[in-house]
Amino acid sequence: MGRFLFSEPRGPVAVPVNYRMLGDDIVFRTAAGASPAAGAAQQRVSFEADHLDEALGEGWSVLVSGHARTVTGAAELAEVQRLGVAPWAGGTRETYVRITPAVMTGRRIRSA
Repeated sequence: MGRFLFSEPRGPVAVPVNYRMLGDDIVFRTAAGASPAAGAAQQRVSFEADHLDEALGEGWSVLVSGHARTVTGAAELAEVQRLGVAPWAGGTRETYVRITPAVMTGRRIRSA
């Protein structure tokens, strides 16, 4: 699970999505009319994923900033469909969004 970050008229938005990696790119599915599909058309977007282990008091976080676009070409669509991204949210989610990173940062979190 990760978070797709983009802007709406109300301000920054973070939407949880499940995703797969295609090389260095991040791919997730959404509904054609949903806000993440509209966010994919923006100049700059971000994606964040993390994992925290409360019992051990440690974890990690990765933030990717780059460009997103909806996948439309037949060959590329076949390629991302083979990833097997299965959205947890209900409803029809046949629009694939592909994020190409420009900048990636991360941090490891450890208890003192």
